[in-house]
Amino acid sequence: MRTALMTLALAACAAKEQGDIRHARLRTTPLTNGVPPSESPTTKTPTDTETTYVPTTTGDPPWGVDVSHWQGDIDFEAMADGGFSFVYAKSTEGTYYIDDAFPEESGGAFDAGMYRGAYHFAIPNDSSGAEQAEFFIDNGGGWIDDGQTMPGVLDIEWNPNSGNDCYDMSQSEMEDWIADFADTYLALTGRDTVIYTSKTWWNLCVDSPNFTVNPLWVADWGNATPDLPTGWSTYTFWQVDAYGSVPGVSGNCDVDVFNGPPSGLRALALDL
Repeated sequence: MRTALMTLALAACAAKEQGDIRHARLRTTPLTNGVPPSESPTTKTPTDTETTYVPTTTGDPPWGVDVSHWQGDIDFEAMADGGFSFVYAKSTEGTYYIDDAFPEESGGAFDAGMYRGAYHFAIPNDSSGAEQAEFFIDNGGGWIDDGQTMPGVLDIEWNPNSGNDCYDMSQSEMEDWIADFADTYLALTGRDTVIYTSKTWWNLCVDSPNFTVNPLWVADWGNATPDLPTGWSTYTFWQVDAYGSVPGVSGNCDVDVFNGPPSGLRALALDL
C-alpha cells in the first residue's frame, strides 16, 4: 500500500482548536486514564515531515482524503487529476455544530467526478446516538443513490472535551450509544454507517465485536498494515496519514486508501 509514497517535504502543522476532528488525535498531554494510544499521531509535532502522495495512474487501489473547514479552499479538479478517487468531508459534530465548508467540499468533489461522503464527529455525552444520527442526516450526512455518494461515517474516537477519553461512559454504555446511532442511521437511510475509529480507542472504550456489519474505517498511521479493533477481521478504508501533501490542498491533509479495487468503491457507493 505504501508504494504510492514518493517524496518527503518539511511542513508545519497548523494548530487545531478543541472540537475539530483532528484535535483529540493530536493531543500531546498524557491521557486522562493513563493509557497512551499506540497510533503514531500522538507523537507528531509541527516539525514532522509531510509525505507527498501520488496514487497509481490506474486508481487501483483507490486513494482519497478526509477534509473539513480546516483545509480552506480546495481545488477538487486538481485533486482528481492527481489520481485521488474519493473524499469524505466533515458535516456535523454532536448536535451543536455544522461545518460550513461541507456543502462546497461535498459539491466540489461531486463536480470533479469523485466519490463523496460525509462524516459526523460523535460526542456521545452530548446527546443520544439517535439524536446525533438524525442531526447528521438532516445536515448532509444521508445517502443519495446517485452513483457517487458513499454511506455516512460515524467518527468515534478520543474525547476532545472535558471528561475522560471514553466520555465518562462505560464500555456497555458506549456500545449502546453506537448501536443507537447505527440503528437510527440504517432505519433512515437504508445504509449501514461506516465506523471510523482506531484500535486503541475502540478496545479501551468499546471493546465490542458486535459492529462487524458496519464497514470499518481504521486510523493507523505509520504501519505497513493497520491494526484492527475488536470484532473486525478486515477494513474498508484505512487512514494512513494526517500529514499528507495532496494536489489541490494547501497544507497537510488526511490521506486514506480503499481496501479493494475501483469496482469495490463503486459498489459501496451504489449499495451493490
